[in-house]
Amino acid sequence: MIVLYNVADKLKGTETKVTTLNERADYSKLTPIAESKKHPADLIAAEYSIAIAGAAGADKYASTVYSTAEQKLSAAESATTGKGSARRHAPALAREAVLAGEDARREAMKGKTVADAQAAQAKAAAQAAEAAAQTASEQEAERAGEQARQDLMGRLNQALPTEETDRGLVSEVGGVQFATGTANLSPKAREGLARFAGIVASYPDLKFKVEGHTDSTGSDATNQELSTKRAIAVRDYLIGQHVAASTIDAEGLGSSNPIADNSTNDGRARNRRVEIVITGGPLTASTQR
Repeated sequence: MIVLYNVADKLKGTETKVTTLNERADYSKLTPIAESKKHPADLIAAEYSIAIAGAAGADKYASTVYSTAEQKLSAAESATTGKGSARRHAPALAREAVLAGEDARREAMKGKTVADAQAAQAKAAAQAAEAAAQTASEQEAERAGEQARQDLMGRLNQALPTEETDRGLVSEVGGVQFATGTANLSPKAREGLARFAGIVASYPDLKFKVEGHTDSTGSDATNQELSTKRAIAVRDYLIGQHVAASTIDAEGLGSSNPIADNSTNDGRARNRRVEIVITGGPLTASTQR
């Protein structure tokens, strides 16, 4: 809606850019106003102007200007129902109300734009803060997990030699604890496994894979059978120490994975071993890296 208002000749003013002509608001709920003697066209234009400002949110975003517009409309309404000179001023007062309503509408649109921008900034800041908090939480969880892994490895090392690998923690029942050709656990091996079982009891989510190994003495078939017996011997001992059987798998790998030189007595002793691969619980994150 464009409103023209007559002013005196040679009146100086300032140039104003109209920035709100393309803006939109929902005016579908405006109540139609019928023209009558009590509602001439000038007054109807004023009433629509104020209603349009209200629909644009002027009461919220431009309350002072909107209040002025309402006062001008009230003055126009009073003049329209008045008598004599007061009534003659009604059209001019109605036009002033129209202009005031348009001012309120434009201020409301600008105010809403600013408010929307501020809300968007606040939302973005909140999302950034939430993301930062999430990152901090994840970093803290990672640090806590790493500390838990290190604590567990340190405790296990007091029972059996333990190292961190890509597969998880690996605790070793050393080769010197198995005599050539046997799967019998030495007293030292039993002592270490008993301490091991007592430590892992505090971590019910851990999983264990017991892997038996041999040196290269003997045939592949014999070594496969012997390594399996060694793995089962360790598994059964842990079960006897109250480690849940459902958490333990056992496998014999024969002489396929030596860790020392089979041409020496010491090397063969190193290779006669059982490794317990530990995963789950606080080790989950490390095995996924």
